[in-house]
Amino acid sequence: MAVDFLLNNVDKSVTMDLVSPWKKAGAFGSLTNDRTLKQLEGRLTIDTNQEYLVNAEVRQSRKGSAYVYTPTFTVTAPGKNNINLGGSVEYLPSKSIDGDLTLAGITAQPVKGRCEYLFRHCLLEHN
Repeated sequence: MAVDFLLNNVDKSVTMDLVSPWKKAGAFGSLTNDRTLKQLEGRLTIDTNQEYLVNAEVRQSRKGSAYVYTPTFTVTAPGKNNINLGGSVEYLPSKSIDGDLTLAGITAQPVKGRCEYLFRHCLLEHN
């Protein structure tokens, strides 16, 4: 049995290989932590013919004075439907949060969600 492990701080990635008399597995992961992109990617390979993938990311951009976050989450497995989560969330500081998200691959029809939240300011006056 053998295990190889490599942590690369420069590329922000990790690689691991496991070899046994019965199975061979390899895993790879990477991380991106930029101002406009937060991303985590992972891959697991078993016996060179079964590959599982995970990708999660959030992109950030500006739209006027609002911040727009675009999350994406994908899981891929052999012989299965891909699982996908995506949409957008718009945040207007101290005013509102508006979001639309769609989850597909879990049920026959995609599950859609929408959220709107308005901030209310309360002032207490004391005489």
